[in-house]
Amino acid sequence: MDQTQAQKNLQIVKDMIEKTKKETAESGYFFIFIGIFAMIMTYVISLLSRFHLPHLILPAMIFMLIGGGIIGYLTVNKKEKKDEIKSYPKTISYSVWFVCSASIILTTFVFPFINLYPFDLVPVFASLFIGVAVFSTGVIFEFRAIILCSISWWAGAVIMAYVNASWEVYIMLAVIFLGWILPGLILNKKYRSREIVHEA
Repeated sequence: MDQTQAQKNLQIVKDMIEKTKKETAESGYFFIFIGIFAMIMTYVISLLSRFHLPHLILPAMIFMLIGGGIIGYLTVNKKEKKDEIKSYPKTISYSVWFVCSASIILTTFVFPFINLYPFDLVPVFASLFIGVAVFSTGVIFEFRAIILCSISWWAGAVIMAYVNASWEVYIMLAVIFLGWILPGLILNKKYRSREIVHEA
């Protein structure tokens, strides 16, 4: 391999890394929109529980699951239509989120209904799997800030396992902000700064 070919190959690798970083930054909207929706629905579900309307909690949880899926699909699909080729890191990230989402469905709806454990533990298990997804996203796209934000999900799970149920909603809201919305804001900031550099 001559020096010219080596330089071309090196440039291809650099371009792929740059494209991956840009894709990750743009995915900040995925975190922000789903995070805001999750915070709203978490508070709504807590109100239903407080006002003794348990028959509406399950429909609200289903709406939260479906609504989050629709928001995620629309956010990602909008970007996908612009790209002819999907990068390998993005494919891995989507696969991780799909597997974790499937696990969340099992721990949120299936296992509590067969009385494997009470519904009070649903936020604990859901937080564990979301933490895995966020952590994996940070590792795949090499963003240390996202990795650090993912720790809030596991910390929240540990705290919710021990605190009084009345405090769960506040802990969950804090965890969603720190572990979902904050990563989105960080990614968007990187994306905007990158746009400013390119325009300059």
